[in-house]
Amino acid sequence: MEQKKALNRKKLKVILVICIVMIVTAGIGLAVYIHHVDTVTLGRKVSVYRLDVSKLTVEEAQQKISEAFQNKKITFHEDGKDVYNVSMEQLGYSLDQDILKSALETLKQERSGTFKLFASQRDYKIDYQIIRDEAQEQAALSADQFLMKKDRTEPEDAHIRYSKKKQKYVLVKQVPGNQIDENRLLSYVEETLDKDFETELLTSDVKMELNEEVYRQPDIEESGEMKQKVKKLNSLLQKIPQYNSFLSVW
Repeated sequence: MEQKKALNRKKLKVILVICIVMIVTAGIGLAVYIHHVDTVTLGRKVSVYRLDVSKLTVEEAQQKISEAFQNKKITFHEDGKDVYNVSMEQLGYSLDQDILKSALETLKQERSGTFKLFASQRDYKIDYQIIRDEAQEQAALSADQFLMKKDRTEPEDAHIRYSKKKQKYVLVKQVPGNQIDENRLLSYVEETLDKDFETELLTSDVKMELNEEVYRQPDIEESGEMKQKVKKLNSLLQKIPQYNSFLSVW
């Protein structure tokens, strides 16, 4: 009986030693793995502009970020409908690869400087530079891209005319129309994207509203000078009865 108990105790000790060895081995293996991930890659639980780049090397993260940026889309919305969409790649936008790689290498060095057993999620905003292909951008945002999506009307200038019904000169106000002004559209798109890139460089598409801000504007708008001209013309009509009679027949 005593021999049996001693044997059982011996077995338990062996099992305990084996368990301890396994735990220590697993711990060492985990520490080696963590050290490898945190020194060779960008580390654990890390994102750049909310894009997950955990456990990726600088080169892998560079490729993933570049592809995510070029796949980012702009959707143009007008009168309650989506009328046109274009990707950053189609727009001629790309990230400067030298600056991107340098920023990722700097991030890797910062993160590999300290060892942490348990990593916490962290998002980083790194330096970047946008390369714009102006010719491709202009082609992608030409007025022709929007012609088939909606009936377009030309803007009408403000002007002075004689009203037979009112028997006097009147000032007709300008009418904006909805023709796309390519220069105004380019400025609007670039300003909107610059603001968006500050926080949503990679993970969120962009929706832009087409309205008076990008429509062609009349060349002549209602002014105080035109109002004064109308007053002078009507004053002349009152002073020259024969001229007034002529206009009523004309």
